[in-house]
Amino acid sequence: MGLDKEAEFLNVLVLASLFYNTLKAFDNIHSSLNDFKDEKVYLAQLGIEQARLLIWGEQMGVFSLPPSLTFLETEENRETMTPRDPRLDDDEVRVNLEGLMNSIIHTLSNPNDNDSDLDTTGLRPLPRGGAQALEQPAADLTRMKNFEQSYAHLLDVGSNKVSVKRPSKLSAMQWVIHDTLRFSNFVKSTKRQVDTLLMALNINDKVEDILLGDIRDLGKHASGPNSKPSPAAVKDMAKLKLLIRATKGRYPALLNEAQNTFNNLQKGVSQEHDMAAKVHKLLEPVHPDSAVASAANSGTATPEKRPGFIRRLSTQTWNKLPGRKTPSSSRPASPERRKSLGRRTPGSSKPVTPAVSRPASPVLE
Repeated sequence: MGLDKEAEFLNVLVLASLFYNTLKAFDNIHSSLNDFKDEKVYLAQLGIEQARLLIWGEQMGVFSLPPSLTFLETEENRETMTPRDPRLDDDEVRVNLEGLMNSIIHTLSNPNDNDSDLDTTGLRPLPRGGAQALEQPAADLTRMKNFEQSYAHLLDVGSNKVSVKRPSKLSAMQWVIHDTLRFSNFVKSTKRQVDTLLMALNINDKVEDILLGDIRDLGKHASGPNSKPSPAAVKDMAKLKLLIRATKGRYPALLNEAQNTFNNLQKGVSQEHDMAAKVHKLLEPVHPDSAVASAANSGTATPEKRPGFIRRLSTQTWNKLPGRKTPSSSRPASPERRKSLGRRTPGSSKPVTPAVSRPASPVLE
């Protein structure tokens, strides 16, 4: 391959490496060991910015090769490769993007580098022992995994077919939150930098639409009204509650989508509880053996299928329902039982001392 092609590939690799390091720079920020709720909210906001960058890179085809270099790929890889936006290979655009990415990397890797007051960002060096890693509640983690695989593949192509050395891995200091108010302003500053990068190629609206779809996907585990909410649905509701707090006042469209998705999940859970209560009330005065028949006669339920709630009822549960006679009360009393009640047994002419004259058992009391 000629020098021109190698230089072209080098430009692709430099931009891809900068973008990859930009994504990984978000992992330099950690929550404190105190696990404050406000910290989770601000880290969620930082996670949203990481998600926006992930979607931007996916749409732009940052890790894909331009048409002039696709001969380096196998036919199978060419078919599955995300088309590369030709603007990425414009010299002026590429230099501008590289500068914006370097700015984000510097901000997240050296937040206090240019500040005379080390407390302006609300961050301090991470103590040895570590804190909780940055949460990414908004981003699809499989997307990040796919990006890492795509970047690794691009490096393999460079090592095997082009005389280009692998770029060195970014090694940066890790930081921990110690002042949530100041850190909130730091997150706002990072958001402005990401906004500038996304608007440079005017695909901000497209990125937002895809992110809205990611949030909607958190509601795909909604349970039906007759089923118990799945663990995945409960987990998604917790994520959505955090997203609602994180998007309030900063991301109006994301807030609206997160709230609607949460309401739909919550509605499914509420319907389940309402249905269980109605079924429970319907069965209160009914014998279990005739429950389906009685419901059919009253026209309040379908006799062929009953909710799983009914099948889970145990014998003890039936006996505790209000108005329900216990099995023992419908059977004739045994001779011993009649003795305890002071009744005459067959063949006996003498009354038996009533049981009430005996001292009461403290256990039964």
